[in-house]
Amino acid sequence: MPGRNACRRFFRTLIGSAFITASVAAVQAQNNCDVEMQAARDQYTAGDIDQAIMMLSQCWRQHHDLLNDAQKMRAYKYLAQAYMAKDAGVYLEQAEAALENIIDLAPQYQPDPEQDQPHFVEMVNRVKPRVHQTWYNMELTVRRLAQKLERNCTDLKKPILRIAPGNFTYQDQPVSSSFLHHVQQSLIGALDSLPQFEMVQLAELRDAVTRSVRVSPATPSSNPEAAQTYIKADAVLHGECWQRGDDLVLRLKLIDGNNRIDLAFAEAGMAKSAVPANLSLLPENYPAAQQALKEFNAPAANSSKLKIKLWVDRLNGGVYREGERVTAYVFANKACYLYLIYHDAAGNDILIFPNQYHPNHRLPANQIYQIPSPSDTFKVEVAPPCGIEILQAFASTEPLPELEGENLGNGIRRLKLSTQELTTTIRSVAVKPAPATPAKFTDYSAELNAVDYTEASCIITTLKR
Repeated sequence: MPGRNACRRFFRTLIGSAFITASVAAVQAQNNCDVEMQAARDQYTAGDIDQAIMMLSQCWRQHHDLLNDAQKMRAYKYLAQAYMAKDAGVYLEQAEAALENIIDLAPQYQPDPEQDQPHFVEMVNRVKPRVHQTWYNMELTVRRLAQKLERNCTDLKKPILRIAPGNFTYQDQPVSSSFLHHVQQSLIGALDSLPQFEMVQLAELRDAVTRSVRVSPATPSSNPEAAQTYIKADAVLHGECWQRGDDLVLRLKLIDGNNRIDLAFAEAGMAKSAVPANLSLLPENYPAAQQALKEFNAPAANSSKLKIKLWVDRLNGGVYREGERVTAYVFANKACYLYLIYHDAAGNDILIFPNQYHPNHRLPANQIYQIPSPSDTFKVEVAPPCGIEILQAFASTEPLPELEGENLGNGIRRLKLSTQELTTTIRSVAVKPAPATPAKFTDYSAELNAVDYTEASCIITTLKR
């Protein structure tokens, strides 16, 4: 890789995330929701429809992130039947909305004529073709998803919500693609056209992140919820895409970051075949990036005292197009030595910091450090090859091992070691042995000579122009 390009494109970052398994708390929440749904069903059977609807809605809002598909479908079915029993004419829209959610989860869903009431069967047969019309059209699916989110926000007190867009990512990983970025842009337009929402544009969010660095250097705004303060938004919109067989599920969550509460949730399904041929669901280097993440995310002797934050001006999971500039930020609560390594889409590990302008790799405490800094004469621009890329920060209170590599200009080096060898070499500083002490004395040396060490990562996805 030519030195000029390596310097220009030093920055695209990928932070991996291991697939999150169900915790004890999640299982408990699922069990609690089963109990609550059965209690709501009992209220429905007893004729207290309003109480049943309230209990089902409350269960859904509190636990929707933790429910499996079967539980979701059961909750939606109970809601649809409750609204129909309350007044099928007045609450037709709410009943049909619940049925749409069932079909999104199971496109071939069939009611049971022997168990389900005739008017429920008739409504399913009426709603299903309408949902299927959007199933093979990406833009229609996005529009329906936006309408679902608006419908789920009807009980909010504020008439118009100003929303900051978070990133739209693949499953629970901060990874994007040309398809996901297109969905994000389409969603911003669709939501902005609805009367209840006022969308903050991506460029405005990026400016807010940059501005927050100048305003509060000791309280870094390293996530959309924190940046929400600087753009005077009411909420942040997060999006995810999940694969389910040959189908995709698009999910939205509206979060009030200031009060740390979920405001609304919506999901819609679409056929994987509806993804346009010119858009990719995942970048080509996704498998290779996952392998690199295993190395970067391997267990390290992280200190409980030294903490660092690492982010970019479009936040973790952000998307940059070819030719766009990238800025990174690092914050440490203690003075430390820092290596900032960029793992690009071609598999190269490039030492970004220290560099020619900052040969000393010591970082001051409680300050946001910008790379490139305003005084640096080089800029970072995205250039091919594009894809998922990782920025990995290694920090220690002891100087880090010297790393050999090819000079690419401006003091930036392409390192010779493999990713596995590289992480092993750097992490060796964290297992520095303490001096031996006589057995008759209480051994405080391990504490006095311990090395505070930690790591941080950040992912971005780069796309061709």
